[in-house]
Amino acid sequence: MKKRIITIFAALTLIFSIIPFAVGCSGRREGELFIWWPGAEAEIAALHRAVELYREINPDVTFRIMPQATTDFFMSYMIATQGRNYPDIAFVDSVYVPQLANMELVTNLSQFDSEIDTLIREQIVDSLWPANLYRGSAYALPISANVLTLVYNKTLLRRVYQALGYTWTEADVPSTWDELMEVSALFIRYNELRGLTGPHALIPYTIPAGGDHRSMGAKAFVSMSARMGGSIMNDELTEMRLYSSANVEAARKIQYLGQRGFSPPVFQEGAFGMGQVGFIELGPWTIDRFQNITDERGYEFGFAPMLTLKEDGTNESSLGIFSMVSTAGGINEALAVDFMKFFLTNDEVMLLHNRGLNLMPVTESTITDPFFSEGDVWPVFMEQLNHVVARPGSSMWVAMERDIADFVTHLITGVRQPEQLIDLHIYFGRQL
Repeated sequence: MKKRIITIFAALTLIFSIIPFAVGCSGRREGELFIWWPGAEAEIAALHRAVELYREINPDVTFRIMPQATTDFFMSYMIATQGRNYPDIAFVDSVYVPQLANMELVTNLSQFDSEIDTLIREQIVDSLWPANLYRGSAYALPISANVLTLVYNKTLLRRVYQALGYTWTEADVPSTWDELMEVSALFIRYNELRGLTGPHALIPYTIPAGGDHRSMGAKAFVSMSARMGGSIMNDELTEMRLYSSANVEAARKIQYLGQRGFSPPVFQEGAFGMGQVGFIELGPWTIDRFQNITDERGYEFGFAPMLTLKEDGTNESSLGIFSMVSTAGGINEALAVDFMKFFLTNDEVMLLHNRGLNLMPVTESTITDPFFSEGDVWPVFMEQLNHVVARPGSSMWVAMERDIADFVTHLITGVRQPEQLIDLHIYFGRQL
């Protein structure tokens, strides 16, 4: 029996959402799958191809597909499951899977299908499997992954170095925190030399901060925690570890960025593309974007592994995964799980999806595709995939993500101090 969370807000929203959901729907027929799926060209193309191939062996199955943005997925899904027009299959950021699993809204695949933890598990890249689990059971099947690497503007770096009497080369790309701080100090000297202030000043490095970048801000802290030797929670998700010496030191580094003017309080991804920022951490979905900027404006960009933050430290990147889930208890639950397995194990479909979006494959049979080893950029991302840390698979993470991201912003602005991590530690620890 699904746990239902009915709030006044959800009830009111449901009333206003019934009509758009119901338009064109004459009820669910046996053998029909209703799927929520995002609307990017490559995503739609991959789904349509999967449907075409699946119907070749299952001609009596029909499909109904509705575009659904990932940004407002969680609330929309919660509302839909209160009624009858919920999807059989949904495309979801894996960050929501533990909370949906805790509420028993999505299928426990490990219990539902004996192949999930054997044949299917064997086909998924080892580092990507844990993000689909909740309390040891699989509740989602991954579609694509992404990691971050350090992206830098070679053209801007050459200009800064030359103005200060140096010659920049690839050997000057920082691999440690201290090296990044040294380069950042050169940017400040350049601004002073040129009299650049306010919106005209060059920005050395930008960390995901600001209210519009909470997901990336929290992921940045998870990554920095791991690189300092810390963690957010223990592996069993029974103990909060936010307040630790490693995490406080990570917070001090973020605070230092704000104090020195090395990173602004709002993430400057757009300014990086405009040639105003030296360094940023971004994923493979940006590869084509930066190539277009190179073609249009002449800026040359480079990609390097994530920085280590301490001596003999590691360089984990946060891991992002998009997955498929099946709504628990639906009339077509078995059919939904079967189609999800088909999608995951069909190399043509998976490559169509991931190559079209510049995202990373999740299966052993697709990760060796030549597309992901060509040139100088993809090998950096593929190597970084061996050094990742997933967000905690806790049902509390959605709330924790917001507060951790806001804490990152407040460290940059000086509103909060690193030691105040104890407040978050205590607050979320009480909810375990």
